[in-house]
Amino acid sequence: MNSGIIANRYAKALLKYVRGTEDEDIAYSQASVLVALFQDVPKFRDAVERNPELSVQQRVSLLEAALHGQLCDSLKRFVQLVDSHSRMEFFFSPSSLTDGLYL
Repeated sequence: MNSGIIANRYAKALLKYVRGTEDEDIAYSQASVLVALFQDVPKFRDAVERNPELSVQQRVSLLEAALHGQLCDSLKRFVQLVDSHSRMEFFFSPSSLTDGLYL
């Protein structure tokens, strides 16, 4: 399956998951920042997505360090879900950014 299609599905699922929750605005904002960071800083993206030695908590900690604060609960749970299925490479894809799903 095309990786762009998978990334778009994850982006849509995240938006559906947070829509109507108290985390909606902050999740959208945080996801937008992370998508931009992944696109602008390939080494950061590789560290989060492709390092098999990192636990999910370590990945979350890297994302929080990049945001200079904690991930909102909804986004943190979604990251944990995606990581548990070994799909982090699709989560903050630039294709999600260009298709306007996060921004």
